[in-house]
Amino acid sequence: MQILLIFLGTLGGLYGILCWAIWQWQERLTFFPSRTIAHYPDEYGMAYEEVWLPIPHSKNNRLHGWWLPAATDASTPVVLLLHGNGYNVGSNLAQAQVFHQLGYPVLMVDYRGYGRSEGPFASEAQVYEDAQVAFDSLRYDRGLDPQKIIVFGHSMGGAIAIELASRNPEIAAMIIQGSFTCLRDMIDYDRIYGWLPLKVIVRQYFDSIRKVPQLQMPLFFVHGDGDRRVPSWMSERLYAAATCAQKDLYILAGADHIHVPEMGGEAYVERVKVFLDQLAVQSV
Repeated sequence: MQILLIFLGTLGGLYGILCWAIWQWQERLTFFPSRTIAHYPDEYGMAYEEVWLPIPHSKNNRLHGWWLPAATDASTPVVLLLHGNGYNVGSNLAQAQVFHQLGYPVLMVDYRGYGRSEGPFASEAQVYEDAQVAFDSLRYDRGLDPQKIIVFGHSMGGAIAIELASRNPEIAAMIIQGSFTCLRDMIDYDRIYGWLPLKVIVRQYFDSIRKVPQLQMPLFFVHGDGDRRVPSWMSERLYAAATCAQKDLYILAGADHIHVPEMGGEAYVERVKVFLDQLAVQSV
C-alpha cells in the first residue's frame, strides 16, 4: 500500500511539473516562427519596397515587411496582409499577388521573431501589438484614412486581424481565410492535450468567436473544405456569429490550408473581386 501511495504521489508530482512547464513555456508550444524568407515579390512579377517599422516602447526592435505598390490612383484602398503561424512574408506572395492583380497596393509584415523582424519570441499580446504597428504605419506614415484599409488575415493571422478590427472599428473591411474560432477549440480539435487541466493552464486564447459579433465592417470568410489543419466548420461558425450587415462565406471544394489562391484559381479571384467591388460601390 505504501509503495502504491509513493507511486501515485510521484505520478501526481510529475503531472504537476508538466502542467507548470506547459503553462510557463506555452508560447513555445503555440508559435512556430519561420526565419528563412524563401521567396521574394519580384519572383511573382511584383515590384516592392523594403520597409522597417519601429515598435513603440521596444528599444532597437523593428518589424520588417514589404510594400507592394499598385498602378492605381491614391483613392484605391490598401490591403494589410497578416500571415499565419509557421510562415513569413515570403510564404504569402501568391495571396498578395491576388490583390496586386486586382489593383490594390499591399503591405505585408512579419511579426517579431518571424522573418527578418527583430525582437523577442512571439506571444499573443505581442503579435496583436505588431499588427497595430503595421496598421498605424498605413494610417500615419502613409496618411491613409482607416476606411481605406482592408485587412486580410490567414489562419492565426485571421485571429490577429479580428483583434485588430475590434480595436480599430473604422477599418474598411476584413477577409478572414482559413482561420479558427479560438485556440481552445484548436486544442480540442488536435486531441493532444485533452488530459491536461486546460482551463487552468491555457493563457494564449485568440478568442475570435467572442470578438466577431462586435465587428460591424463587411466580413468575408474563406476556407478550403480540404483543410486538415483548421477545419472549415470553424469559418462557418465565425460567419454564423457575425452580426454585421454585410458578410459572406466562401467554402472552396478541395482546397487545403495554405494553397487557397492557387487551388481556387480564377473562381477564387473572382469571389474576392466581387467582395472588393461591393466595397467600392458603397464608398461612392
